[in-house]
Amino acid sequence: MDPALMRKLVLALAVVGVAALGYNWFSSGPQPRLEGKITGVRLLEVEPEASILLVNFEVENITNLPFVAHERWLEIVDAEGDAHQGTTVNGVDMKPLFQYFAAELGGMKDEPFIAMTTIDPGEVERGLLAARFEMSKAQLEARKEIILRIVDGVRRETQIRQLSQN
Repeated sequence: MDPALMRKLVLALAVVGVAALGYNWFSSGPQPRLEGKITGVRLLEVEPEASILLVNFEVENITNLPFVAHERWLEIVDAEGDAHQGTTVNGVDMKPLFQYFAAELGGMKDEPFIAMTTIDPGEVERGLLAARFEMSKAQLEARKEIILRIVDGVRRETQIRQLSQN
């Protein structure tokens, strides 16, 4: 092969490689990210085979960009190791839940964490999320893990996990 053509080909490949690296560098720059912990867990049996899991949590935006929570949900890993996603309880429905079941739930320690909540850089947000699971309270109590998932508008996901103390 002609040495001049080979140099041009190597140069072209180098330019394409640098362009790809540059694109990747700039497109994946700083991204909003949350870190946190689950601070409380309560269970409410609403039917023999249906229960509500209520989770209090605290998250901090550890980046210099605002985080806007578009979706949020709870999952559990059951005693057999299978994952189950709950149906998120609307924030508006949570206050009546605490009124009707005050003896079982006690007070509402944090405000419901609703969709479109914005967490500014460095801000710590406390919240409450509840989800209905089609399983008994005993099955929820036997869980291995709780997973709280919070997703922003471009599908970046934060997971806050708590292993069971069983």
